[in-house]
Amino acid sequence: MGIICDYFIARDDDEALLAMTATGGPGGVDSRVADVVPLKGVLPWTDAPVLAAAAIGCRQSELGDWMSDEPLATESGGEVMLVRMPVQFQRGLASLGDDRLDAVAAEWSRESRYELDRSTLVPTSEGGSQSMADMQVEMVSDLRSLSQRAEASGAHIYCWVCV
Repeated sequence: MGIICDYFIARDDDEALLAMTATGGPGGVDSRVADVVPLKGVLPWTDAPVLAAAAIGCRQSELGDWMSDEPLATESGGEVMLVRMPVQFQRGLASLGDDRLDAVAAEWSRESRYELDRSTLVPTSEGGSQSMADMQVEMVSDLRSLSQRAEASGAHIYCWVCV
């Protein structure tokens, strides 16, 4: 099944913790979280800093202590976790212009832990297919939009991880 990573917006840690009580996390059927971007396998500790560095235009080492805090919550022996995303992730993506989406997605692909062939076709939920490059641009765009909404509302981005 893989690792489920739901990125979502909450006003504060207390509101984010409510996602831990919903069946299936923030994207679950009984969740009260309204703004969720589900990204299977896009881990907050390894993949998100690569994306943030690409969006900001710096080296990953320049981001500093990326995830220095412990998770806000864990359940099931650590198989379910909730983390607050670093501010540089949110601000870096929120400020990303349309003109850089393709380039940032390509850099994220080159620098990620996956060796992705961006020309590979992947199936879509509608029964068609799209290139890995288009899918990555869509993921970056979705996270950028989430970041912009969080910035505009004074909220924060969190990630619910289920192994």
